[in-house]
Amino acid sequence: MFCSFRPVTLGLILILAGCRSAAPPRGIERLALLPFANLTGDHAYDWLGRGVQIVLNRQLATSRTISGNNYADIAGATQGRATRILHGTLEHSQGSLRLEAYVEDAVTHRQVGERTSLKARPEQFLVALNRLAHNLAADASPAPATQLAALASYVEAQNAPQLEAKTSALARAAQLDPQFALPLLSLAELNLNAGRRDEAQAAITAAATRQLDPMERGQLALLSANLSQDRGAQAQALQQVAAAAPSQPNVQLFTAGLLQRLRQMAPAVAAIERAAKVDPENGEIWNRLGYAQAYLGRLPAAREALETYQKLEPAEPNPLDSLGEVHYLAGKFKAAADYFQTAYARAPQFESGRAMLKAAYSRLLDGQFEPANQSLAQYLKTAGATPAAEIARAHFLYSSGQPAPALKLLEE
Repeated sequence: MFCSFRPVTLGLILILAGCRSAAPPRGIERLALLPFANLTGDHAYDWLGRGVQIVLNRQLATSRTISGNNYADIAGATQGRATRILHGTLEHSQGSLRLEAYVEDAVTHRQVGERTSLKARPEQFLVALNRLAHNLAADASPAPATQLAALASYVEAQNAPQLEAKTSALARAAQLDPQFALPLLSLAELNLNAGRRDEAQAAITAAATRQLDPMERGQLALLSANLSQDRGAQAQALQQVAAAAPSQPNVQLFTAGLLQRLRQMAPAVAAIERAAKVDPENGEIWNRLGYAQAYLGRLPAAREALETYQKLEPAEPNPLDSLGEVHYLAGKFKAAADYFQTAYARAPQFESGRAMLKAAYSRLLDGQFEPANQSLAQYLKTAGATPAAEIARAHFLYSSGQPAPALKLLEE
Protein backbone atom coordinates (compact mmCIF):
# COMPACT_ATOMS: atom_id res chain seq x y z
CA MET A 1 0.00 0.00 0.00
CA PHE A 2 1.28 3.46 -0.87
CA CYS A 3 0.72 6.49 1.33
CA SER A 4 -1.23 9.57 0.31
CA PHE A 5 0.76 12.60 -0.79
CA ARG A 6 3.14 13.96 1.80
CA PRO A 7 6.18 16.18 1.33
CA VAL A 8 9.27 14.09 0.79
CA THR A 9 12.44 15.80 1.88
CA LEU A 10 16.13 15.09 2.05
CA GLY A 11 16.47 16.99 5.30
CA LEU A 12 20.08 17.10 6.38
CA ILE A 13 20.86 13.72 4.89
CA LEU A 14 24.17 14.88 3.46
CA ILE A 15 25.50 16.00 6.83
CA LEU A 16 24.49 12.92 8.76
CA ALA A 17 26.63 9.91 9.47
CA GLY A 18 26.57 7.30 6.72
CA CYS A 19 24.64 4.05 6.99
CA ARG A 20 26.22 0.79 8.08
CA SER A 21 28.18 -0.67 5.23
CA ALA A 22 31.19 -2.74 4.30
CA ALA A 23 34.37 -1.58 2.60
CA PRO A 24 34.00 -1.44 -1.19
CA PRO A 25 36.62 -2.15 -3.82
CA ARG A 26 39.16 0.62 -4.11
CA GLY A 27 37.39 2.19 -7.08
CA ILE A 28 35.33 4.48 -4.85
CA GLU A 29 36.71 5.19 -1.41
CA ARG A 30 34.35 5.62 1.54
CA LEU A 31 35.89 8.57 3.33
CA ALA A 32 34.95 9.28 6.94
CA LEU A 33 34.90 13.02 7.64
CA LEU A 34 35.59 13.65 11.32
CA PRO A 35 35.08 17.01 13.07
CA PHE A 36 38.30 19.00 13.08
CA ALA A 37 39.89 19.41 16.51
CA ASN A 38 39.94 22.98 17.82
CA LEU A 39 43.48 23.61 19.04
CA THR A 40 43.20 27.40 18.95
CA GLY A 41 42.66 27.65 22.71
CA ASP A 42 39.62 29.82 21.96
CA HIS A 43 36.21 28.23 22.61
CA ALA A 44 34.72 30.75 20.20
CA TYR A 45 36.03 28.44 17.46
CA ASP A 46 34.55 25.23 18.86
CA TRP A 47 31.81 25.31 16.21
CA LEU A 48 34.32 25.50 13.34
CA GLY A 49 35.40 21.87 13.60
CA ARG A 50 31.84 20.88 12.81
CA GLY A 51 31.57 23.65 10.23
CA VAL A 52 34.55 22.38 8.25
CA GLN A 53 33.02 18.91 8.31
CA ILE A 54 29.72 20.24 6.89
CA VAL A 55 31.44 22.23 4.12
CA LEU A 56 33.59 19.30 3.01
CA ASN A 57 30.61 16.94 3.08
CA ARG A 58 28.64 19.25 0.80
CA GLN A 59 31.55 19.70 -1.60
CA LEU A 60 32.12 15.94 -1.87
CA ALA A 61 28.42 15.11 -2.21
CA THR A 62 28.48 15.32 -6.00
CA SER A 63 31.85 13.58 -6.47
CA ARG A 64 32.01 10.42 -8.55
CA THR A 65 35.30 9.30 -7.00
CA ILE A 66 34.79 9.73 -3.25
CA SER A 67 31.87 8.81 -0.99
CA GLY A 68 32.20 11.19 1.95
CA ASN A 69 30.20 10.65 5.13
CA ASN A 70 30.25 12.53 8.42
CA TYR A 71 31.02 10.73 11.66
CA ALA A 72 31.33 12.06 15.19
CA ASP A 73 34.46 10.05 15.98
CA ILE A 74 36.72 7.21 14.92
CA ALA A 75 34.47 4.65 16.61
CA GLY A 76 31.60 5.73 14.38
CA ALA A 77 33.81 5.60 11.30
CA THR A 78 34.95 2.10 12.26
CA GLN A 79 31.37 0.95 12.78
CA GLY A 80 30.49 2.44 9.40
CA ARG A 81 33.50 0.57 8.00
CA ALA A 82 34.91 3.50 6.11
CA THR A 83 37.92 2.72 3.95
CA ARG A 84 39.67 6.01 4.72
CA ILE A 85 39.47 8.58 7.52
CA LEU A 86 40.13 12.32 7.33
CA HIS A 87 41.79 13.80 10.40
CA GLY A 88 42.26 17.51 10.92
CA THR A 89 43.15 20.24 13.39
CA LEU A 90 42.54 23.98 13.59
CA GLU A 91 44.96 26.48 15.13
CA HIS A 92 45.10 30.27 15.43
CA SER A 93 48.31 32.22 14.92
CA GLN A 94 49.00 35.92 14.33
CA GLY A 95 45.45 36.69 13.28
CA SER A 96 45.19 33.73 10.87
CA LEU A 97 43.57 30.31 11.06
CA ARG A 98 45.73 27.32 10.23
CA LEU A 99 44.33 23.98 9.14
CA GLU A 100 46.27 20.72 9.07
CA ALA A 101 44.66 17.63 7.55
CA TYR A 102 45.67 14.16 6.45
CA VAL A 103 43.93 10.99 5.28
CA GLU A 104 44.52 7.65 6.98
CA ASP A 105 43.79 4.26 5.44
CA ALA A 106 41.22 2.67 7.76
CA VAL A 107 42.74 -0.81 7.35
CA THR A 108 46.49 -0.19 7.47
CA HIS A 109 46.28 3.07 9.52
CA ARG A 110 48.95 4.54 7.28
CA GLN A 111 48.80 8.05 5.90
CA VAL A 112 47.51 8.26 2.34
CA GLY A 113 49.02 11.01 0.18
CA GLU A 114 50.42 14.29 1.41
CA ARG A 115 49.23 16.35 4.35
CA THR A 116 47.26 19.47 3.53
CA SER A 117 48.31 22.63 5.32
CA LEU A 118 46.29 25.84 4.92
CA LYS A 119 46.72 29.23 6.51
CA ALA A 120 44.38 32.17 5.93
CA ARG A 121 42.79 35.07 7.71
CA PRO A 122 39.29 34.24 9.01
CA GLU A 123 37.55 36.18 6.23
CA GLN A 124 39.41 34.07 3.61
CA PHE A 125 39.40 30.75 5.45
CA LEU A 126 36.53 29.10 3.57
CA VAL A 127 38.00 30.12 0.24
CA ALA A 128 41.24 28.43 1.28
CA LEU A 129 39.34 25.35 2.51
CA ASN A 130 38.30 24.78 -1.09
CA ARG A 131 41.85 23.53 -1.73
CA LEU A 132 41.43 20.68 0.76
CA ALA A 133 38.14 19.59 -0.85
CA HIS A 134 39.76 19.42 -4.28
CA ASN A 135 42.77 17.58 -2.88
CA LEU A 136 40.32 14.95 -1.66
CA ALA A 137 38.37 14.82 -4.93
CA ALA A 138 39.27 16.66 -8.10
CA ASP A 139 35.57 16.78 -9.04
CA ALA A 140 34.43 18.33 -5.75
CA SER A 141 31.78 21.04 -5.99
CA PRO A 142 32.68 24.69 -5.30
CA ALA A 143 32.61 25.78 -1.66
CA PRO A 144 28.99 26.30 -0.57
CA ALA A 145 29.88 29.32 1.59
CA THR A 146 32.53 32.02 1.63
CA GLN A 147 31.73 33.90 4.85
CA LEU A 148 32.77 32.34 8.14
CA ALA A 149 30.07 34.19 10.09
CA ALA A 150 27.40 32.74 7.80
CA LEU A 151 28.69 29.21 8.36
CA ALA A 152 28.71 29.85 12.13
CA SER A 153 25.01 30.79 12.00
CA TYR A 154 24.25 27.70 9.93
CA VAL A 155 25.96 25.43 12.48
CA GLU A 156 24.06 27.26 15.23
CA ALA A 157 20.82 26.39 13.43
CA GLN A 158 21.73 22.68 13.42
CA ASN A 159 22.12 22.75 17.20
CA ALA A 160 19.11 24.97 18.00
CA PRO A 161 16.36 23.04 19.85
CA GLN A 162 13.39 25.22 18.83
CA LEU A 163 11.94 25.95 15.39
CA GLU A 164 12.06 29.73 15.83
CA ALA A 165 15.71 29.64 16.86
CA LYS A 166 16.53 27.43 13.87
CA THR A 167 14.74 29.64 11.35
CA SER A 168 16.25 32.79 12.83
CA ALA A 169 19.81 31.40 12.60
CA LEU A 170 19.22 30.15 9.04
CA ALA A 171 17.85 33.51 7.93
CA ARG A 172 20.88 35.21 9.43
CA ALA A 173 23.24 32.79 7.64
CA ALA A 174 21.55 33.46 4.30
CA GLN A 175 21.77 37.21 4.82
CA LEU A 176 25.46 37.14 5.78
CA ASP A 177 26.58 35.28 2.65
CA PRO A 178 24.85 35.95 -0.70
CA GLN A 179 26.47 32.80 -2.17
CA PHE A 180 25.31 30.43 0.58
CA ALA A 181 22.21 28.59 -0.68
CA LEU A 182 22.06 25.81 1.89
CA PRO A 183 20.48 27.95 4.67
CA LEU A 184 17.67 28.95 2.32
CA LEU A 185 17.03 25.33 1.32
CA SER A 186 16.93 24.33 4.98
CA LEU A 187 14.71 27.29 5.79
CA ALA A 188 12.27 26.36 3.03
CA GLU A 189 12.11 22.77 4.29
CA LEU A 190 11.54 23.76 7.92
CA ASN A 191 8.77 26.19 6.98
CA LEU A 192 7.14 23.71 4.62
CA ASN A 193 7.11 21.00 7.30
CA ALA A 194 5.65 23.52 9.75
CA GLY A 195 2.85 24.41 7.32
CA ARG A 196 4.19 27.91 6.68
CA ARG A 197 3.69 27.88 2.94
CA ASP A 198 4.27 31.58 2.29
CA GLU A 199 7.55 31.55 4.19
CA ALA A 200 8.60 28.35 2.40
CA GLN A 201 7.84 29.92 -0.98
CA ALA A 202 9.84 33.02 -0.09
CA ALA A 203 12.88 30.89 0.82
CA ILE A 204 12.53 28.84 -2.38
CA THR A 205 12.33 32.01 -4.48
CA ALA A 206 15.39 33.45 -2.76
CA ALA A 207 17.39 30.22 -3.19
CA ALA A 208 16.62 30.17 -6.92
CA THR A 209 18.57 33.41 -7.34
CA ARG A 210 21.78 31.90 -5.97
CA GLN A 211 24.46 29.88 -7.70
CA LEU A 212 23.52 26.25 -7.06
CA ASP A 213 25.44 23.04 -7.55
CA PRO A 214 23.64 20.00 -9.07
CA MET A 215 22.63 18.65 -5.66
CA GLU A 216 21.21 21.99 -4.55
CA ARG A 217 19.27 22.34 -7.82
CA GLY A 218 17.72 18.95 -7.21
CA GLN A 219 16.82 19.85 -3.63
CA LEU A 220 15.28 23.12 -4.77
CA ALA A 221 13.20 21.31 -7.39
CA LEU A 222 12.05 18.83 -4.76
CA LEU A 223 11.00 21.60 -2.37
CA SER A 224 9.06 23.33 -5.14
CA ALA A 225 7.31 20.05 -6.02
CA ASN A 226 6.43 19.47 -2.37
CA LEU A 227 4.96 22.95 -2.14
CA SER A 228 2.83 22.48 -5.24
CA GLN A 229 2.05 18.83 -4.39
CA ASP A 230 2.96 17.86 -7.94
CA ARG A 231 3.73 14.14 -7.89
CA GLY A 232 5.27 14.13 -11.35
CA ALA A 233 7.61 16.99 -10.51
CA GLN A 234 8.41 15.34 -7.21
CA ALA A 235 9.49 12.12 -8.92
CA GLN A 236 11.62 14.03 -11.43
CA ALA A 237 13.28 16.03 -8.65
CA LEU A 238 14.11 12.89 -6.70
CA GLN A 239 15.75 11.40 -9.76
CA GLN A 240 17.68 14.64 -10.22
CA VAL A 241 18.94 14.47 -6.63
CA ALA A 242 19.97 10.82 -7.00
CA ALA A 243 21.80 11.52 -10.25
CA ALA A 244 23.66 14.44 -8.63
CA ALA A 245 25.11 12.25 -5.85
CA PRO A 246 26.06 8.97 -7.54
CA SER A 247 28.66 8.04 -4.91
CA GLN A 248 26.44 8.63 -1.89
CA PRO A 249 24.70 5.35 -0.93
CA ASN A 250 22.65 7.02 1.79
CA VAL A 251 21.25 9.54 -0.71
CA GLN A 252 20.53 6.79 -3.24
CA LEU A 253 18.69 4.61 -0.72
CA PHE A 254 16.74 7.52 0.74
CA THR A 255 15.56 8.74 -2.65
CA ALA A 256 14.80 5.16 -3.72
CA GLY A 257 12.45 4.76 -0.78
CA LEU A 258 10.62 7.96 -1.67
CA LEU A 259 10.43 6.99 -5.34
CA GLN A 260 8.89 3.66 -4.37
CA ARG A 261 6.25 5.52 -2.37
CA LEU A 262 5.44 7.42 -5.56
CA ARG A 263 5.24 4.12 -7.49
CA GLN A 264 8.31 5.06 -9.51
CA MET A 265 9.80 1.59 -9.34
CA ALA A 266 12.26 1.69 -12.25
CA PRO A 267 14.04 4.88 -11.05
CA ALA A 268 14.05 3.45 -7.53
CA VAL A 269 15.81 0.32 -8.79
CA ALA A 270 18.36 2.48 -10.61
CA ALA A 271 19.09 4.38 -7.40
CA ILE A 272 19.55 1.20 -5.36
CA GLU A 273 21.83 -0.20 -8.07
CA ARG A 274 24.00 2.92 -7.78
CA ALA A 275 24.21 2.37 -4.03
CA ALA A 276 25.21 -1.26 -4.56
CA LYS A 277 27.93 -0.21 -6.99
CA VAL A 278 29.50 2.06 -4.37
CA ASP A 279 28.97 -0.33 -1.48
CA PRO A 280 28.90 -3.85 -2.98
CA GLU A 281 29.49 -5.73 0.25
CA ASN A 282 26.52 -4.26 2.07
CA GLY A 283 23.96 -7.03 2.31
CA GLU A 284 21.15 -4.68 3.26
CA ILE A 285 21.46 -2.87 -0.07
CA TRP A 286 21.26 -6.12 -2.03
CA ASN A 287 18.21 -7.10 0.01
CA ARG A 288 16.47 -3.86 -0.92
CA LEU A 289 17.46 -4.31 -4.54
CA GLY A 290 15.97 -7.81 -4.56
CA TYR A 291 12.60 -6.57 -3.36
CA ALA A 292 12.62 -3.60 -5.72
CA GLN A 293 13.31 -5.87 -8.69
CA ALA A 294 10.54 -8.20 -7.53
CA TYR A 295 8.04 -5.32 -7.45
CA LEU A 296 8.88 -4.75 -11.12
CA GLY A 297 8.21 -8.42 -11.85
CA ARG A 298 11.88 -9.16 -12.52
CA LEU A 299 12.26 -12.45 -10.67
CA PRO A 300 15.65 -13.46 -12.15
CA ALA A 301 17.15 -10.07 -11.25
CA ALA A 302 15.56 -10.23 -7.80
CA ARG A 303 16.95 -13.71 -7.24
CA GLU A 304 20.42 -12.63 -8.38
CA ALA A 305 20.44 -9.69 -5.95
CA LEU A 306 19.28 -11.82 -3.04
CA GLU A 307 21.73 -14.59 -3.81
CA THR A 308 24.47 -11.95 -3.61
CA TYR A 309 23.03 -10.97 -0.22
CA GLN A 310 23.12 -14.62 0.84
CA LYS A 311 26.79 -14.95 -0.14
CA LEU A 312 27.63 -11.90 1.95
CA GLU A 313 25.76 -13.20 5.02
CA PRO A 314 25.71 -17.00 4.60
CA ALA A 315 24.86 -17.77 8.21
CA GLU A 316 21.83 -15.46 8.38
CA PRO A 317 18.22 -16.59 7.77
CA ASN A 318 17.01 -13.29 6.31
CA PRO A 319 18.44 -13.76 2.78
CA LEU A 320 16.56 -17.05 2.49
CA ASP A 321 13.43 -15.48 3.93
CA SER A 322 13.68 -12.68 1.38
CA LEU A 323 14.15 -15.21 -1.43
CA GLY A 324 10.99 -16.89 -0.24
CA GLU A 325 9.05 -13.64 -0.30
CA VAL A 326 10.09 -12.60 -3.81
CA HIS A 327 9.17 -16.04 -5.14
CA TYR A 328 5.85 -15.76 -3.32
CA LEU A 329 5.26 -12.37 -4.99
CA ALA A 330 6.02 -13.99 -8.35
CA GLY A 331 3.53 -16.80 -7.72
CA LYS A 332 6.24 -19.43 -7.39
CA PHE A 333 4.71 -20.91 -4.26
CA LYS A 334 6.56 -24.25 -4.12
CA ALA A 335 9.95 -22.53 -4.38
CA ALA A 336 8.82 -19.93 -1.84
CA ALA A 337 7.85 -22.64 0.65
CA ASP A 338 11.21 -24.35 0.24
CA TYR A 339 13.10 -21.11 0.91
CA PHE A 340 10.96 -20.39 3.99
CA GLN A 341 11.53 -23.92 5.26
CA THR A 342 15.30 -23.54 4.85
CA ALA A 343 15.27 -20.15 6.58
CA TYR A 344 13.40 -21.68 9.50
CA ALA A 345 15.82 -24.60 9.71
CA ARG A 346 18.72 -22.15 9.88
CA ALA A 347 17.21 -20.10 12.71
CA PRO A 348 13.89 -21.35 14.14
CA GLN A 349 13.48 -18.33 16.44
CA PHE A 350 13.96 -15.80 13.62
CA GLU A 351 10.92 -13.53 13.80
CA SER A 352 9.31 -16.01 16.23
CA GLY A 353 9.16 -18.69 13.57
CA ARG A 354 7.15 -16.66 11.05
CA ALA A 355 9.05 -18.28 8.19
CA MET A 356 6.94 -21.40 8.82
CA LEU A 357 3.74 -19.37 8.77
CA LYS A 358 4.77 -18.01 5.37
CA ALA A 359 5.64 -21.55 4.29
CA ALA A 360 2.15 -22.61 5.34
CA TYR A 361 0.52 -19.99 3.10
CA SER A 362 2.85 -20.85 0.23
CA ARG A 363 1.93 -24.53 0.45
CA LEU A 364 -1.75 -23.69 0.80
CA LEU A 365 -1.64 -21.68 -2.43
CA ASP A 366 0.32 -24.51 -4.08
CA GLY A 367 -2.49 -26.93 -3.23
CA GLN A 368 -0.48 -28.83 -0.59
CA PHE A 369 -3.10 -28.76 2.16
CA GLU A 370 -1.66 -31.28 4.60
CA PRO A 371 1.93 -29.92 4.36
CA ALA A 372 0.42 -26.45 4.82
CA ASN A 373 -1.25 -27.54 8.07
CA GLN A 374 2.00 -29.13 9.23
CA SER A 375 3.89 -25.90 8.57
CA LEU A 376 1.25 -23.96 10.52
CA ALA A 377 1.56 -26.38 13.44
CA GLN A 378 5.34 -25.92 13.45
CA TYR A 379 4.93 -22.16 13.49
CA LEU A 380 2.47 -22.29 16.39
CA LYS A 381 4.82 -24.57 18.34
CA THR A 382 7.68 -22.12 17.88
CA ALA A 383 5.70 -18.93 18.45
CA GLY A 384 4.01 -20.19 21.60
CA ALA A 385 0.59 -19.29 22.98
CA THR A 386 0.66 -15.59 22.20
CA PRO A 387 -2.27 -13.45 21.01
CA ALA A 388 -0.40 -12.73 17.77
CA ALA A 389 0.05 -16.44 17.08
CA GLU A 390 -3.62 -17.17 17.78
CA ILE A 391 -4.70 -14.39 15.44
CA ALA A 392 -2.36 -15.74 12.77
CA ARG A 393 -3.87 -19.20 13.28
CA ALA A 394 -7.40 -17.83 12.94
CA HIS A 395 -6.47 -15.95 9.80
CA PHE A 396 -4.96 -19.09 8.26
CA LEU A 397 -8.04 -21.15 9.09
CA TYR A 398 -10.26 -18.54 7.48
CA SER A 399 -8.00 -18.37 4.40
CA SER A 400 -8.08 -22.16 4.05
CA GLY A 401 -11.88 -22.26 3.96
CA GLN A 402 -12.60 -22.88 7.65
CA PRO A 403 -14.47 -19.76 8.78
CA ALA A 404 -16.32 -21.32 11.73
CA PRO A 405 -13.25 -22.39 13.78
CA ALA A 406 -11.53 -19.16 12.78
CA LEU A 407 -14.36 -17.05 14.21
CA LYS A 408 -14.48 -19.19 17.34
CA LEU A 409 -10.75 -18.59 17.92
CA LEU A 410 -11.19 -14.85 17.52
CA GLU A 411 -14.14 -14.82 19.92
CA GLU A 412 -12.02 -16.62 22.51
